[in-house]
Amino acid sequence: MRYRYASRDLRNARKAPRIPSSRELQVISLVATGISNAEIGLALGIDERTVESHLRRLFDRYGADSRTELVTYSAHAGWIDLNAE
Repeated sequence: MRYRYASRDLRNARKAPRIPSSRELQVISLVATGISNAEIGLALGIDERTVESHLRRLFDRYGADSRTELVTYSAHAGWIDLNAE
């Protein structure tokens, strides 16, 4: 029986949304400032399409429908600080 519980716990852990990578957190933090994808790309030294790709994956992973919802979710999860300078 113990094995059954461990297996269920492992399945649940795999289904749980993972914490964003450091690059994804940078993107989310910059989204929170209100700048465009192009500006985020310039700030991070990546292509605007890469920023869009990060955002699409993040929207899918966390069930967000907008940039605002993604930022709010991230702030509530404690991944970003909206009061940071």
